[in-house]
Amino acid sequence: MLENAIKRKRGEIVEEVKETVKPLLPLESYIPENFTQNDYEKLSLYHRLDEIKDKVELFTYYAEIKDEFGKLPKEVEALFQKKQLELLMEMQYIEAIKIIKKDMVVTLYKSFSDKIDGMKLFEYCNKLSRDLKIRYVKERIELSIQNQKDQVKKLLELLENLDEVVRRWE
Repeated sequence: MLENAIKRKRGEIVEEVKETVKPLLPLESYIPENFTQNDYEKLSLYHRLDEIKDKVELFTYYAEIKDEFGKLPKEVEALFQKKQLELLMEMQYIEAIKIIKKDMVVTLYKSFSDKIDGMKLFEYCNKLSRDLKIRYVKERIELSIQNQKDQVKKLLELLENLDEVVRRWE
């Protein structure tokens, strides 16, 4: 950090380093008592979720768990949603996902915000949901989703599709 500050002071270009941060979301995510009585199964599920490194692995594991246990309680669904968000945050253009006044806000890195076509992003967001807002704050694009029942689901859809939209523009 100090080294980067010195480079900035000298006018040198400093690469933005992405630190792995787990999104803090208002989701009840845990394995309820009635899901399984077996503590080993619970620990195994938590451990395996933590070890997952990509989307394909996550969806495969989700299908396995759903196959084994049937319809999943919302708390278990939330565990998978949080992991999906964690994986999506590793994309090179997402700086942060946070809650501000009950709205979920996705902040894109400055380097990404500088090169993206704002009009195309606006059109994309407008097609996805009229509940999405776009702002430009401190040289970064912020996408916010209003507080509502399916807020996390819309956030996941936004980020999944944003990845596709970005690939089309590059």
